Amino acid sequence: MKKIFDASKLIIGAGISLNLISLILMWCYQFVSYGDIKNLLFFINILYEYALWPTFIGLFAWAGARAVKEYNFSIINAGIVSAFSYLCTSIVTYTISIISSTIIAQFTADSDTGSIIFASLQVFFISVVIFSIFTFAIGVFSGFIVKRFMK
Repeated sequence: MKKIFDASKLIIGAGISLNLISLILMWCYQFVSYGDIKNLLFFINILYEYALWPTFIGLFAWAGARAVKEYNFSIINAGIVSAFSYLCTSIVTYTISIISSTIIAQFTADSDTGSIIFASLQVFFISVVIFSIFTFAIGVFSGFIVKRFMK
Protein backbone atom coordinates (compact mmCIF):
# COMPACT_ATOMS: atom_id res chain seq x y z
CA MET A 1 0.00 0.00 0.00
CA LYS A 2 2.90 2.35 0.72
CA LYS A 3 4.28 1.93 -2.81
CA ILE A 4 0.84 2.71 -4.27
CA PHE A 5 0.64 5.86 -2.15
CA ASP A 6 4.18 6.86 -3.15
CA ALA A 7 3.30 6.38 -6.82
CA SER A 8 0.13 8.44 -6.36
CA LYS A 9 1.49 11.44 -4.42
CA LEU A 10 2.51 13.51 -7.43
CA ILE A 11 -0.78 12.88 -9.22
CA ILE A 12 -2.82 13.66 -6.10
CA GLY A 13 -0.94 16.94 -5.61
CA ALA A 14 -1.43 17.96 -9.24
CA GLY A 15 -5.13 17.08 -9.14
CA ILE A 16 -5.74 19.00 -5.95
CA SER A 17 -3.85 22.00 -7.33
CA LEU A 18 -5.94 22.03 -10.51
CA ASN A 19 -9.15 21.78 -8.48
CA LEU A 20 -8.04 24.57 -6.13
CA ILE A 21 -7.55 26.87 -9.12
CA SER A 22 -11.12 26.05 -10.15
CA LEU A 23 -12.34 26.79 -6.65
CA ILE A 24 -10.53 30.13 -6.57
CA LEU A 25 -12.11 31.08 -9.89
CA MET A 26 -15.51 30.18 -8.45
CA TRP A 27 -14.86 32.30 -5.35
CA CYS A 28 -13.81 35.24 -7.50
CA TYR A 29 -17.00 34.91 -9.49
CA GLN A 30 -19.10 34.77 -6.31
CA PHE A 31 -17.59 37.82 -4.66
CA VAL A 32 -17.11 40.18 -7.64
CA SER A 33 -20.05 42.48 -8.17
CA TYR A 34 -19.02 44.46 -11.24
CA GLY A 35 -20.99 43.13 -14.26
CA ASP A 36 -18.35 42.96 -17.00
CA ILE A 37 -15.68 41.42 -14.80
CA LYS A 38 -18.22 38.98 -13.37
CA ASN A 39 -19.22 37.88 -16.90
CA LEU A 40 -15.55 37.49 -17.85
CA LEU A 41 -14.86 35.40 -14.74
CA PHE A 42 -17.89 33.24 -15.50
CA PHE A 43 -16.62 32.64 -19.04
CA ILE A 44 -13.09 31.85 -17.82
CA ASN A 45 -14.47 29.48 -15.18
CA ILE A 46 -16.57 27.60 -17.74
CA LEU A 47 -13.62 27.26 -20.13
CA TYR A 48 -11.38 26.09 -17.31
CA GLU A 49 -13.93 23.50 -16.14
CA TYR A 50 -14.23 22.08 -19.66
CA ALA A 51 -10.44 22.02 -20.01
CA LEU A 52 -10.16 20.04 -16.76
CA TRP A 53 -11.85 16.94 -18.20
CA PRO A 54 -9.19 16.05 -20.79
CA THR A 55 -6.50 17.26 -18.40
CA PHE A 56 -7.63 14.84 -15.70
CA ILE A 57 -7.99 11.98 -18.18
CA GLY A 58 -4.39 12.61 -19.25
CA LEU A 59 -3.26 12.98 -15.64
CA PHE A 60 -4.74 9.66 -14.55
CA ALA A 61 -3.47 7.93 -17.70
CA TRP A 62 -0.04 9.29 -16.86
CA ALA A 63 -0.44 7.91 -13.32
CA GLY A 64 -0.90 4.40 -14.69
CA ALA A 65 1.95 4.72 -17.18
CA ARG A 66 4.23 6.19 -14.53
CA ALA A 67 3.38 3.39 -12.09
CA VAL A 68 4.41 0.75 -14.63
CA LYS A 69 7.51 2.54 -15.87
CA GLU A 70 9.02 3.98 -12.68
CA TYR A 71 7.68 1.65 -9.99
CA ASN A 72 7.57 -1.59 -12.03
CA PHE A 73 3.93 -2.23 -11.13
CA SER A 74 1.70 -4.68 -12.95
CA ILE A 75 -1.04 -3.24 -15.13
CA ILE A 76 -3.65 -3.99 -12.46
CA ASN A 77 -1.62 -2.06 -9.89
CA ALA A 78 -1.32 0.78 -12.41
CA GLY A 79 -5.12 0.91 -12.48
CA ILE A 80 -5.20 0.90 -8.69
CA VAL A 81 -2.75 3.83 -8.62
CA SER A 82 -4.97 5.79 -11.03
CA ALA A 83 -8.15 5.03 -9.09
CA PHE A 84 -6.49 5.80 -5.75
CA SER A 85 -5.20 9.10 -7.11
CA TYR A 86 -8.69 10.03 -8.27
CA LEU A 87 -10.24 8.96 -4.98
CA CYS A 88 -7.86 11.04 -2.85
CA THR A 89 -8.12 14.05 -5.16
CA SER A 90 -11.91 13.98 -5.18
CA ILE A 91 -12.25 13.52 -1.42
CA VAL A 92 -9.97 16.48 -0.64
CA THR A 93 -11.61 18.64 -3.32
CA TYR A 94 -15.12 17.77 -2.17
CA THR A 95 -14.27 18.49 1.47
CA ILE A 96 -12.88 21.91 0.53
CA SER A 97 -15.96 22.55 -1.64
CA ILE A 98 -18.32 21.74 1.24
CA ILE A 99 -16.44 24.09 3.56
CA SER A 100 -16.32 26.89 0.99
CA SER A 101 -19.98 26.52 0.01
CA THR A 102 -20.94 26.70 3.68
CA ILE A 103 -18.89 29.89 4.04
CA ILE A 104 -20.39 31.38 0.87
CA ALA A 105 -23.88 30.44 2.06
CA GLN A 106 -23.27 32.47 5.22
CA PHE A 107 -22.57 35.55 3.09
CA THR A 108 -25.54 35.02 0.77
CA ALA A 109 -27.99 34.10 3.56
CA ASP A 110 -28.93 30.80 1.93
CA SER A 111 -30.85 28.80 4.52
CA ASP A 112 -31.08 25.62 2.44
CA THR A 113 -27.38 24.75 2.62
CA GLY A 114 -27.82 21.59 4.72
CA SER A 115 -30.18 19.85 2.31
CA ILE A 116 -28.09 20.92 -0.68
CA ILE A 117 -24.93 19.47 0.91
CA PHE A 118 -26.74 16.21 1.75
CA ALA A 119 -28.06 15.84 -1.82
CA SER A 120 -24.66 16.64 -3.30
CA LEU A 121 -23.07 14.11 -0.93
CA GLN A 122 -25.24 11.37 -2.43
CA VAL A 123 -24.27 12.41 -5.95
CA PHE A 124 -20.62 12.57 -4.83
CA PHE A 125 -20.58 8.94 -3.65
CA ILE A 126 -22.22 7.70 -6.85
CA SER A 127 -19.84 9.68 -9.05
CA VAL A 128 -16.78 8.57 -7.04
CA VAL A 129 -17.67 4.92 -7.60
CA ILE A 130 -18.33 5.41 -11.32
CA PHE A 131 -15.25 7.54 -11.97
CA SER A 132 -13.00 5.35 -9.83
CA ILE A 133 -13.90 2.44 -12.11
CA PHE A 134 -13.28 4.71 -15.12
CA THR A 135 -9.89 5.89 -13.83
CA PHE A 136 -8.98 2.30 -12.97
CA ALA A 137 -9.65 1.37 -16.60
CA ILE A 138 -7.60 4.34 -17.82
CA GLY A 139 -4.70 3.31 -15.58
CA VAL A 140 -4.87 -0.30 -16.73
CA PHE A 141 -4.96 0.76 -20.38
CA SER A 142 -2.06 3.19 -20.09
CA GLY A 143 -0.09 0.66 -18.03
CA PHE A 144 -0.73 -1.95 -20.72
CA ILE A 145 0.48 0.43 -23.44
CA VAL A 146 3.68 1.18 -21.53
CA LYS A 147 4.33 -2.45 -20.60
CA ARG A 148 3.61 -3.75 -24.08
CA PHE A 149 5.10 -1.14 -26.37
CA MET A 150 7.44 1.20 -24.49
CA LYS A 151 9.63 -0.96 -22.29
